[in-house]
Amino acid sequence: MDSLIQYWEQGDAIGRAVAIGLLVLIIAVILHKGYGDVSRLASEHSGADFWRALARHIFKNLSGA
Repeated sequence: MDSLIQYWEQGDAIGRAVAIGLLVLIIAVILHKGYGDVSRLASEHSGADFWRALARHIFKNLSGA
């Protein structure tokens, strides 16, 4: 019975490691996409116009457009 419990605990630890790895991957994709969007906006708009374009971009994405 103890070997079954140890096997179950090892599987649980592997599941946690996979879940953490996937969470890190999701966060990396979101940050990479955000960096690309901000870089594109910075190259297209300069100065105060950049902040207006960034706000427009954020609110447009929040609305699902």
